[in-house]
Amino acid sequence: DKLEIAPLLVVANMATLSCEACGHQHELFADSAMTRLPTFLESKGIGLVKMPFDPILSEAPKWPSPPLTHEYPFVRNPDHENRPAMAGFHRLTHAVLEALLCASGSSETSGVCGTKLKIRGSGSLEVRLHTGELRPIGSGDVRAACRCAVCVDEMTGEVKIDRQRILEDQGLHAISLSTVGNYAVRVEFSDGHSTVVALRALEQMVGGGAVAWTRPSDKSDGTW
Repeated sequence: DKLEIAPLLVVANMATLSCEACGHQHELFADSAMTRLPTFLESKGIGLVKMPFDPILSEAPKWPSPPLTHEYPFVRNPDHENRPAMAGFHRLTHAVLEALLCASGSSETSGVCGTKLKIRGSGSLEVRLHTGELRPIGSGDVRAACRCAVCVDEMTGEVKIDRQRILEDQGLHAISLSTVGNYAVRVEFSDGHSTVVALRALEQMVGGGAVAWTRPSDKSDGTW
């Protein structure tokens, strides 16, 4: 309030401890102030994310290791996929993106949460904008725009797939859709790949967003 900056979220660090045997989450701060905090934040329209205490998170490598081994930092090590801290980072990422893209009263993001991706009977795709307008979008366009680690190198930004071949694949079609929070959608394609694309990117790809979309491969740094 003093800074007059509206907070997106409150993150309670090391707020829980997960039992290694059964996975039960134990609250580490059970005083009255912490008990009242969720209700207070909800009254202000502010979200709360509780991050777990995970002793493995603070472990440094036992010996120097190059980045491409994916041993360090914590979030790049696939062995940590099922750790409590990794689940906490996923929740935090989703919460931040939802707060950013769906913040009420923002002229830049208003309506994004009303955008939807639809799949037709033939497996083709169409975007329903927040205005209700339907605009078709190619399955190849969505598939070729994928930014996952399989398609784009996380360290260098190098594109690892043949985007032109994907765009020219007339048999490529969507099989199923599922939502990712309030900000993105996951598309399962006939080639076996799963792509997560932000609703804002979909708006831009069909010309319904405030900023025109540029294909990642058309930019020198590989970013959107």
